[in-house]
Amino acid sequence: MVLRPCATNNLKTLVQFEKHALLFLTWGGLRGGISVALALSLPAAFHRDEFVSITYFIVLFSILVQGLTIGKLARKLS
Repeated sequence: MVLRPCATNNLKTLVQFEKHALLFLTWGGLRGGISVALALSLPAAFHRDEFVSITYFIVLFSILVQGLTIGKLARKLS
């Protein structure tokens, strides 16, 4: 959650964005793709199944929360 704003702030030096585009890009994000990949890469000895289940739950929760609120954010920013 911390790295996503850092990555979009670094884009400011390369590309000129509209007024609220970076906030919108930060809110959208990758939705946990890296988290799921990391959880799947764990060996079974480190309770991989539990980590994968927890990671999928958190990613699903973030997709629902961010997905249901991104339209409101877009309307508020415009």
